Amino acid sequence: MSGYRKQFLIVACVNIGQFIDGYSVGWSAPIIPKLQDPEQTPLPEVVTDLQIAWIGSLLYLGSIVGPYIPSYLSNIIGRKPCLLFGGVLNLLAIILIVTTRNITMVYAIRIISGLGMGMVTVSNLVYVGEIASTNIRGILLTSTSIVGISGTLAAYCVAPFVSYKMTGYFALIINLVHVFGIYFIPESPVYYAIKGKEIEAKNTLRSLGRVQDLEYVFESVKGTNAGEASSWKAWIKIFTVKANRRSLLITLTLCTLQQTSGVAVVLFFATTIFQMAGSSIRPDIATIIIGSTRLIASMVAPFVVERAGRRILLLASTAFCACSLSILGTYFYLTRIKSSLISEVGWLPLLALILYFFSYEIGEVKVKVKGDLDLITRYKTQLQECFKSLRNRAAAMGLVVNEEKTKYLATPHTSMGAPVSIENVTFERCFGTMPCALVGEMFRGNARSTGSAVAMTTAWLIGFGVATGFGSMVKFLGGDVTFGMFACSCLVAFVFTLKFVPETKGKNLNEIQEILST
Repeated sequence: MSGYRKQFLIVACVNIGQFIDGYSVGWSAPIIPKLQDPEQTPLPEVVTDLQIAWIGSLLYLGSIVGPYIPSYLSNIIGRKPCLLFGGVLNLLAIILIVTTRNITMVYAIRIISGLGMGMVTVSNLVYVGEIASTNIRGILLTSTSIVGISGTLAAYCVAPFVSYKMTGYFALIINLVHVFGIYFIPESPVYYAIKGKEIEAKNTLRSLGRVQDLEYVFESVKGTNAGEASSWKAWIKIFTVKANRRSLLITLTLCTLQQTSGVAVVLFFATTIFQMAGSSIRPDIATIIIGSTRLIASMVAPFVVERAGRRILLLASTAFCACSLSILGTYFYLTRIKSSLISEVGWLPLLALILYFFSYEIGEVKVKVKGDLDLITRYKTQLQECFKSLRNRAAAMGLVVNEEKTKYLATPHTSMGAPVSIENVTFERCFGTMPCALVGEMFRGNARSTGSAVAMTTAWLIGFGVATGFGSMVKFLGGDVTFGMFACSCLVAFVFTLKFVPETKGKNLNEIQEILST
């Protein structure tokens, strides 16, 4: 089996865990109506409004803690055990779904699912980034987002039409495949390098078709201490290094505004929102359409957006998200004043949320290549074939390759033997994934793990508060004011991006650090 094929197979196995994470995110939306129905609930009595709020938001509580576990353990016991641990936590949550008897068990499902989600997501990104070849790394990393969205859509499509218990059995089969598959994947070569195990690292890289990267892998971990990421030194670096301080400000602010835009509310309570709005479209069908829109937007939108820098795309995304949430707030206002227009615009909530998620997921991919122009001209045919292959792989991940922005074009794995190589593949994404992408590329060295955990944990803590308080906000403020506040968060994100977020188009990690240090 070729190295590329093996990498894709390994990532496909790892991404099953991401599918389960997405399923956990979407599970509450169609399940809450079942728990409110005396005929369908497995509980002794139907849930209250307060219990509904906790069911939606407790996923965040586990997610707050989850990322710190692999952050601490991945350099000590390895990446693979962290992946396996996350999969086992998801398995435990699914078993609780099948055996649910009381509301406490439902709460436990959400907390444990959050723990598993935090572990799996962070472990996936670290592991995939370390086993993937340079010229397909970005594509493989982006696939985790697509698969996660597919899992949420699966929850929306399956759960409304089967019993509560069957939603657990569906996920159980998939998760068993994930845990079984993780057992057979190799450990990360970077972990072996950190531990100084050159033979094991070389064997793993050879099986991945990357044996020529052995020196680079050991160079990349030079000076790394397996325990430093969890030590006080890593925390000090976040605040003492100017680039890290700016990185923390930017990523923390964007991740926070992303959560206060109400994305968790829409994902966790989509069906409930349509019930509240009195939309003319069936709530369960509308929820499926929303899930499909997220998936289609993440895969198709890149082919219709203008080829611009990350900053421009983020500005456009936040502006359109603000508009869509304002439309939804306007609909709730018309409902509040009992306008006669309501009967004619029952489709408006669905349109607003379709626009919201389409704006939330757009993006594209570009390639930066290092090499000699004479050699590129000489091997034009081979290079065109290389780009065709890369374009096809990008399309499979829902991205479009931007050839016009590529100054040099080549691949390190063709028969031409030319000293020309792809330096990096970067992705221009928007409000849905840009904050996470910035988290991954802005922090320096060993501060990256700690800085990422701080930014993501704070954001998820705020998301937990927003999701928990959503029911009370609607009850006391009304849907119009609530979604108006979410729209204002998007506007603040627009202004913040305009003033403080640097353009990272065409910049490698070192160049980004130089910008942040000035």
